[in-house]
Amino acid sequence: MELCSKYHIDVEAEWPLWLVEHYRNKILRILDSMEEHIVTANTIYPTSSEYEYWHNLRRKHQKLAQADCYKLLRAMQDMCFILPIDKEKLMPYIELISKEMEAIKAWQKRTNGQYRQHIKNNN
Repeated sequence: MELCSKYHIDVEAEWPLWLVEHYRNKILRILDSMEEHIVTANTIYPTSSEYEYWHNLRRKHQKLAQADCYKLLRAMQDMCFILPIDKEKLMPYIELISKEMEAIKAWQKRTNGQYRQHIKNNN
């Protein structure tokens, strides 16, 4: 609201403030969830005792973090469809989300490789 006042933008005339606040809160919730899942997965180190359980728990949080990336992209897409947003201004954020998704996929691949190695060593 301070920025709108500063630049003399009448937000309510363009679109309802509740809608802007809705998307703002939604994006913040998704970001919080993504951070929580990444941090949780990153703190799980499967050991020989109950390896499969810890591996599956780690993979679950990795997948949930990946799902949060997709949710974030979808929310941004919805915002562009509903609100008059310059899509070019969102491109740096979309690129960051895409990089995060690629990093999570590479991480999942390493986790799966470690699991296969564990199975191989214990058979």
